[in-house]
Amino acid sequence: MMATLKITLPDGRVARMTVPDGSGEDFIRSKVDALKAQMMAPAEQAPAPQAPQPEAPAAAPAPQMSAGETAVDAVKSLGSGLVRGGIGLASLPGLLESLGRSGLNKLGADVSPETATWQYNDIQRGVESVTGKLYEPKSTLGKYARTVGEFAPGVLFPGGLAQRVVGNVLAPAFTSETAGQLTEGTKAEPYARLAGGLLGGFIPNAATRIVSPVRTADPEHARQVALLRREGVRPTAGQATDSKALKWGEQVTGDIPLGPGTGGDIARAEQFTRAALRHAGVNAPRATAQVINDAFTNIGQRFDALAARTVMPLDQRLANDISAVVNQYNRSTGPAVRAPIVQEIADDVHNLVRSGANAANPAIAGDVYHRWTSMIEATARNADQYLAPALRQLRSALDDAVERALPAADRGQWRQVRGEYRNLLAITEAAGRAGEKAAKGLISPAALKGAMQHQNVRSYARGQRQLDQLARAGEGILRELPQSGTAPRAQAMALLSAPTTWTTGLSTGVGYQQGGIEGALMGLGGQAALARLLMSRPAQAWLANQAAAPVQRAVQGGQWAPVARGVGAVGAYQGASAPLVGSQTNPIWEGAPPSQAAEDERRRAAMLGQLLRQ
Repeated sequence: MMATLKITLPDGRVARMTVPDGSGEDFIRSKVDALKAQMMAPAEQAPAPQAPQPEAPAAAPAPQMSAGETAVDAVKSLGSGLVRGGIGLASLPGLLESLGRSGLNKLGADVSPETATWQYNDIQRGVESVTGKLYEPKSTLGKYARTVGEFAPGVLFPGGLAQRVVGNVLAPAFTSETAGQLTEGTKAEPYARLAGGLLGGFIPNAATRIVSPVRTADPEHARQVALLRREGVRPTAGQATDSKALKWGEQVTGDIPLGPGTGGDIARAEQFTRAALRHAGVNAPRATAQVINDAFTNIGQRFDALAARTVMPLDQRLANDISAVVNQYNRSTGPAVRAPIVQEIADDVHNLVRSGANAANPAIAGDVYHRWTSMIEATARNADQYLAPALRQLRSALDDAVERALPAADRGQWRQVRGEYRNLLAITEAAGRAGEKAAKGLISPAALKGAMQHQNVRSYARGQRQLDQLARAGEGILRELPQSGTAPRAQAMALLSAPTTWTTGLSTGVGYQQGGIEGALMGLGGQAALARLLMSRPAQAWLANQAAAPVQRAVQGGQWAPVARGVGAVGAYQGASAPLVGSQTNPIWEGAPPSQAAEDERRRAAMLGQLLRQ
């Protein structure tokens, strides 16, 4: 058996020689001396004198490509890039095998680096044996087009069209090629292309985050925010985006000395109260007792004005509706606690219906309707949980009868007044709930939700009325976080304080020394300024805006996006490495532990190098 030895000569040249396995050191030394004498002798001869040569003319600059030639170059480069991208995708199994073998060797296993599966260079040589050498770009545009083709397999991975084209192909291809251009011709070029491709897919999403830093993920949440804004209610940025961290930060700003305080919370509560009252025909920021009383008076007058223009028919439908209300009320209450007004009104209606049975069009005038409804309203305002609904249902039956008899021109107004009346009843119930804000005439979303459900739970669940929708949106968006000392609240306070902790503590201490309590309060200005900045209108508008949300959703990478970018990035890396390395094994694992035969050759060459340097 023969062994091939690599010998480095004193002038830097490398020679190879073969010796039998097991040769002794003296034998090898003699062979080396002989080879040295043979190869160094010609170099030691004096060179023959050369006649002076004329200076070569400077090379002419490369001709500029025309726009048409550049376009053709880009198209051809894109085609070759697509082939390279396919090769990169096909060589993934070999890449994974190389990774596994390299990892095992690094753990101490003696595994051959030669893979059983095809590598990038293997596939490229096979393709080029059929197609010829792949086209190389001649222009910068062509190089970018080639890289786009190398990343093109990314469109095959799951995801939206924009995400597959922009996030998986165009953006990483641009950054990969740009990184390659900056490091072109250096050893770092393949690695720069790999890193650029891996990071490039994050650029579209990162750029949109600058425009819209917090994205609303839930479409229903965004719809409710839009509804509140149409109603004149302005949620905070945290409420609008449903960011828990941002909501905690906004809420704790009210606890910071010299901060923005709770004025914004009161303003939003008034906005919500005004929006609710608007559905009852009232324009006021608070549902105080005076506002509620004036609203009932106004609606009653509008009812009377419309009823005076018609008569209420005494038909069998009215009698049946009244009987249904009485029966339901009697089933829910015992005889001892029943209020007589329900049966009295029912008896009056039945007597009138019977007395007018022989008339052509039995009806009563509007003044009787007014007397009944006034009595119902006066009693219902202080009625219990059983009587109040029964009285409202009696009122509804009488209103239905009037509406059937109204002229067509008045029915629209009548329905509007009835709707405002129903809304006013719910608002009155919400305003009567317990709590400090309710006592001040501020209606909370939770209180309005409870009142609307109590009035008609099915209507609330289906969102049939505008006030139902307002209550649902308010409950979903404006609900306050717990006021107790919870861990998230403490963390939000610490985070808000962090940028100013040292300066605030120092300035507070110095301020106290110089100006007592007033000076110490002045020292708290840093933290207060940060809180005010967070709640300022420009900061809130920037944090809440969703201008870039459609683009974010379009390019948001799914679970396969990193894999797609990785395929393109490795393809770009190998495309740049292959001409430089040209080995059978994958260049990305260059430096993996060699086989035992190669290791023996390396040791022999090192020994001969030492002999030659002696």
